[in-house]
Order: sequence, then structure tokens, then C-alpha cells
Amino acid sequence: HIKWVVFLNGPQDTTANEYLVERLVANGIMPVMRVYQSAIEPYGDLTPMVRHYRRKGVYYYQLYNEPNANVENRQAFANPNQYATAWSASGCCCS
Repeated sequence: HIKWVVFLNGPQDTTANEYLVERLVANGIMPVMRVYQSAIEPYGDLTPMVRHYRRKGVYYYQLYNEPNANVENRQAFANPNQYATAWSASGCCCS
């Protein structure tokens, strides 16, 4: 009775998870893409990746996950200003 699955994808990768997404959608499971990078920096233009995967059935994306995990933010504490700065510099996108 799985309804959704979160999976990792690189910010510029438009092919790594095609098969996974296709199988999830074919089985009525909603794919949720976590766009992973190892630092809190601007993603750059996600438009090509999002457009590609949206056509395949991905409608939900997680950006800048786990702000309290040092491996993600490298500051040992959550810093909302750093996330806001990175988010605004990313120019997200995706219409």
C-alpha cells in the first residue's frame, strides 16, 4: 500500500532515475524527487531536469533537505538565511 517514494537525484541529471520513475508511476506510486547536492549552494537552472521528469510524472521536489544535519549544511546548526540566499540565487524556475 505504498503511496509515494522519495528518491535522490542530482540537480542536472535527467536520466539516472527514468526507469525508477516510470515503474513507480506505472504502479500508482507518486515519485517525490529530492534534488541532492552536498552543500547549501545555488542549484543553478533546474528547468531542464524538472521539465523532463514532470513529463514522466514527478510533480513534487525537495530542495535543501535536512537543515539540521551537518553533512548537509556544514555549519553544525540550521541557518535559515543561508538557505534563503541559496534559494533566491538558484532562480528556481520550472514553469
